[in-house]
Amino acid sequence: MSSKYPVLPPNKIIKAMINFGFEKYSQRGSHAKYINFKTGKIFIIPMHS
Repeated sequence: MSSKYPVLPPNKIIKAMINFGFEKYSQRGSHAKYINFKTGKIFIIPMHS
């Protein structure tokens, strides 16, 4: 069974989120939290390979 969405590595997701104005806010274990201070939106990225 395949996903209808592509599976992307964390570094490609992070690169895209930085282009949308997100900055790394914190990291706990293998999960990094990115926040856009203008919109207040938070995005959590699992750093699993």
